[in-house]
Amino acid sequence: MRTVIFDFDDTLVITNPVFDQAKEQFCRLMKHEGIYAPDILETLDRFDIANVEKAGGFAKDCFPRALLQTYEYYCRVKGRTVSAETRMMVERLGWWAVEKVPEVKRGAEQILARLQKAYFLVLLSKGDRELQRERIRATGLDKYFNHIEIVLQKDASLYRRIVRDTGALAEESWSVGNSFKSDINPALEAGLQCILVRSSSWGYEEEPPKGPYIEVLSLELIPDIILRRKTRGTA
Repeated sequence: MRTVIFDFDDTLVITNPVFDQAKEQFCRLMKHEGIYAPDILETLDRFDIANVEKAGGFAKDCFPRALLQTYEYYCRVKGRTVSAETRMMVERLGWWAVEKVPEVKRGAEQILARLQKAYFLVLLSKGDRELQRERIRATGLDKYFNHIEIVLQKDASLYRRIVRDTGALAEESWSVGNSFKSDINPALEAGLQCILVRSSSWGYEEEPPKGPYIEVLSLELIPDIILRRKTRGTA
């Protein structure tokens, strides 16, 4: 049994641009409140990353809480009183981004349907278990996977365990995702072959690659790559 492990957010569905939209709306709101600062998004990222690290991974309230923390921080800096109404608007904006059903990328269903015939497909997603299961179910992509696993963080031991549990060999298995930190580097460490789907991603997920990988801009290229090269080093 050969295994392909897919990431979900920004690999099969469009996620990061939704958070970018929320950040743009947040900036407009802060300008309206008179507390905007040029470094406001950097401050937001610092709070967001700190929340993720404190939670041990992508807990669902990290982003909404970071927006609130940023708003309250600039209120203090500018000597302004926190408005209960604005605070509620900021929190709603954060939850809108987190809970929004993502748009499925073009070609995602077609490639999964094709690979499903020859491979054991695993969906490995980071985030809150209940929320992610609902988001995945709402896209309709769950029907293509033999196994779905939702975790707070991904590391090499997780990839090794999944491959072992599916009865596959690491060198005949693949990881497909858009993040070096979560989808490529830990899978390479576990001995898998990797395909990077180049797409928008959060800066927190960026780090240098730690081994050879294949990069694609389009999902449609993935089945031919995988079906043509069954094991590492073969054409």
